[in-house]
Amino acid sequence: MHTPPRPAPARTIGLLLFDGVTLMDVAGPTEVFATANTVGTAMPRYRLRTYGIGGAPVRSESGIALVPDAALPERLVVDTLLVPGGAGLRRPKILADASRALARARPRCRRIVSVCTGAYALCESGLASGRRVATHWRFAEDLARRYPDVDVDARSLFVVADGIGSSAGITAGIDLCLSLVEEDHGHAVALATARELVMYMRRSGGQAQYSSPLELQAGEADRIGELVTAMLARPAADHRLEVLAQQAHMSPRQLQRRIARRYGCGVADLIARIRVQEAQRLLCGRRAIGEIAVHCGYADVDAFSRAFLRRTGLRPSEWRARFTGGPNGPDGGRSG
Repeated sequence: MHTPPRPAPARTIGLLLFDGVTLMDVAGPTEVFATANTVGTAMPRYRLRTYGIGGAPVRSESGIALVPDAALPERLVVDTLLVPGGAGLRRPKILADASRALARARPRCRRIVSVCTGAYALCESGLASGRRVATHWRFAEDLARRYPDVDVDARSLFVVADGIGSSAGITAGIDLCLSLVEEDHGHAVALATARELVMYMRRSGGQAQYSSPLELQAGEADRIGELVTAMLARPAADHRLEVLAQQAHMSPRQLQRRIARRYGCGVADLIARIRVQEAQRLLCGRRAIGEIAVHCGYADVDAFSRAFLRRTGLRPSEWRARFTGGPNGPDGGRSG
């Protein structure tokens, strides 16, 4: 008689709580692991526990009270220990307590990860020495100054290596935790979890903290900014250098210099960047690849595929399959 294999025991995820914690840094990760318990399984994959520094109820940065499941024990044994960020962690006493907890727990934890400014505790504990650590871009300079032995990454969404992980601000913690679910249970479970959370797409760790449109529009509100906003709105329009220069009331040479100074690339490269990022957005939906090619200003699917491959390392169909879970986008439909 065949005996079915016993399901693996649930992994315990421990979260540190402290006064001044950022609520979303706690809620986002917990929802990822809780949702992973509900997709394609009758048995929970994760067990969630919160540990308070001191054990008493804490008040988040936004004023919401949180009650820990238990006080932080001297000998904490969990599969993954997560330290969220928040202004409270930059208070000397809380930072010292949190960093000591991480250092003590490391031998008994498979993974220790931080969200946003939780990286302060990771660095203070010594666990990040000689490592690359992600954090919110606004705090990267201060973190690098305080911990010169840490390679602070202000661009990436998250970094995970050898059981130590870190992420940028708030929503990047969700991306980090989805990557942990994928590591534990595979791509399909992580993707199903992201869908249940109605995530726009499951972002990779190396993706920049700024989305492409946001980064491109982050410049001054001048003629160049207005020109780029128009290019983002109509990627298939006539964007030849001479046409753009006329629209910006500049000479072509002057426009090239201004674009290079602000975006670090030429006009042609900027146009290609805009078209590919718009294509990525549309590939997360149900539109056929041929329609996307036309919308983004390419003569045909072959030209679109070559341009997309040059900038992303993947063909449009491969990118759609990798980041949305199938050839037809997140909800099925035409593949093109």
